[in-house]
Amino acid sequence: MRSLLHFLAASILLFPATLTQAADTPHWIWGKTPRDGEQSVAFKATFQGPSDTQAVTLWIANAYCDCEVLLNGRTLTRIRPFQPPTNLVIKPRRGKNTLGMICHGVAGPSALAARLQMKPNAVLSNTSWQVTELNGPIDDWSELANATWAPATSFGILSERTWKTTGATTHVADDYTQWKRALDQPGSTAADPL
Repeated sequence: MRSLLHFLAASILLFPATLTQAADTPHWIWGKTPRDGEQSVAFKATFQGPSDTQAVTLWIANAYCDCEVLLNGRTLTRIRPFQPPTNLVIKPRRGKNTLGMICHGVAGPSALAARLQMKPNAVLSNTSWQVTELNGPIDDWSELANATWAPATSFGILSERTWKTTGATTHVADDYTQWKRALDQPGSTAADPL
């Protein structure tokens, strides 16, 4: 009985942490169409820019898709398929902003995950993002003005380790390039000590 009480107490203490993590984690999203081909979609999320118009960080992971990233209709960058997750520093304007992504799927399960970190909030990819299916290429974001938008479909939350470690330096035990650096140093034949 006592161990059951300990288990229940631990569960009650850990449950809010699990909810917080899920609420603070980006989702893999896409449209309603099958994700295993060359379908194209556009995503949008609106947010309020900070009053001090500070630069904010946008983290993006695209799986099996090519994505053009836009802020208020202007292209910021293009992220190719199979590229590692990307951190962008962007400067939204005060007031309402629209973050847009035009994504073209390639062979495989296409999906997008994003996190725009602003103080004190974050804009996370999830079903609050809007998606529209594209029938062909578009030249300008304004062509989507009359598009039919629907909530994005979530394909699950992203591992916290994936989005929190982008840009982090590797631990010495994870650094598989030690041998190369050691061989490049004159007189050295040993890797860095652990």
